[in-house]
Amino acid sequence: MIERDGGNIIVEAKAIEFLTKKERAQLFGYMVGTGYPFGLLVNFATYPRPVIERYYFDKNDMTLTAF
Repeated sequence: MIERDGGNIIVEAKAIEFLTKKERAQLFGYMVGTGYPFGLLVNFATYPRPVIERYYFDKNDMTLTAF
């Protein structure tokens, strides 16, 4: 977790061949459970460049958006 004024960020780091719904669901569960608005899903197994997925959670609407 990274704390900041604009909203905290959940960072989920992985080192697997490719990301699946399971890894995304885990991050989303953390975001919903904590109410933190931002989440990063980072896969370091894709050398030399990691795959980074960014998500925003709107707790008023209970919606998740990739950006």
